[in-house]
Amino acid sequence: MPDNENKSYTNDNGIALVAELQSRRIEMLVFVSWLDKRYARLVRESVNCKIAFWLHSQPFWEVKRTYLREKALAKEKWSYFFRFYAYSYWRNYVGKRFLRGMQNSYKEDIQLVDYVIVLCPEFKQELTRSLVLSAEEQNKIKPVVNTIVLNPTPILHKKQEIAYLGRLSRDDKQLHKLLAVWSLVHKQLSGWSLHIYGSGSDEKRLKKIVEQKHLDRVTFHGYKRNTQEVYDRTSIVCLTSFFEGWPMVLIEAQNNGCIPVSFNNGFGVQSIIGKDSKNGILVPQDDVLAFSNALLRLCSNQELRTELQNNVLKKRLDYVPSVNEETWNKILGKSTDREEL
Repeated sequence: MPDNENKSYTNDNGIALVAELQSRRIEMLVFVSWLDKRYARLVRESVNCKIAFWLHSQPFWEVKRTYLREKALAKEKWSYFFRFYAYSYWRNYVGKRFLRGMQNSYKEDIQLVDYVIVLCPEFKQELTRSLVLSAEEQNKIKPVVNTIVLNPTPILHKKQEIAYLGRLSRDDKQLHKLLAVWSLVHKQLSGWSLHIYGSGSDEKRLKKIVEQKHLDRVTFHGYKRNTQEVYDRTSIVCLTSFFEGWPMVLIEAQNNGCIPVSFNNGFGVQSIIGKDSKNGILVPQDDVLAFSNALLRLCSNQELRTELQNNVLKKRLDYVPSVNEETWNKILGKSTDREEL
C-alpha cells in the first residue's frame, strides 16, 4: 500500500486497493480479525468483488479486551481508578453501554459484507441471538473451525505433568490464577509437577509469586518451538484465560491424548470441551477453588483420566480439514455470483 505507516484508512490506500482488486480480477476480499468499514464500503461501491470478514475471536471480544485494559490502568493510576470505578465500570460494563455499541457495529458489519466467517457454530448462534438477525443475515454467517493434522501415533502413557502453553500476559491469560490453583493442590499432588511453556511480559511477576508462595515443582521453560515434545509427556493442559476465541492449544492437547482443563470463558472453549465436560473439564469462569478441585479429582483418578483420554481422541476427529470442505465450497463456489445471496 502507498501509505504503509498509517494503519487507519487513507484515500491513497483506498485507491490502490481498488486498483489492485480490479487489475488482478480478485473475486473475494477477506478481512481478517478486523473489518475496516471504510475500505469495505469503497470496495462494495467500486469493484464487482465479494467481501468476507473472518472473525478470529469470540464475538464482542472487544468489550472484554477494553475492560481488561481499563481495569489495568485503574490499578496503575489513582486518577484513572476513580474514573473507572465511579463512571466507566458502571456505565460501560455493568450498564452494557459498550456492548450495545459493539452490537450495533457488528450488525453493520454483517449487513455490509457477503460472508462473516466464525470459528464455531456456537458463535453463529450467539450472533443470531444477541443481534436478532434475519434469515438472510443468518445465512451470511459461516462457521469454519480451525483444523489440525491428526497425530497418527499419539503417546498415551504420559508423565504426571500439568502444563500451560502460551503467552505469559497478565490480564487476559491470568496465569496467576493457575498458580493460585497450584498453591491449593501442590502438597496433595506430591507426584505431580506444573510446567509453564511460553514467554511474555508477566513472566517476572509469575516467578516472583512462585518464590513468595514457596510453590514446589513449578518449572518455567520459556518459549518452546517443538511443542510436540511437550504434548508427548503431558497428561493435563490447563487454560485460565479471561476470554478466548478458539484456543488451538486445547485441540492440540486433545489431538495428542492430553486432557484439557479450562475456565468456561466462552462458547469456543465450550464447543471444544463440551458443556458436560465429556472431552476435558470445564470450570466456572475465574473459580479458582473449583479449578483446584477439578485437578485434584483428575490427578487422583487414573480411571477418569483414561476415560477422558479416550474421549478426546474421538473428539479430535471434529477438527480434520475435511470438516470445512462443504462450507468453503459454499463460500468460494459462489464467489462470482453475488445475486445468489
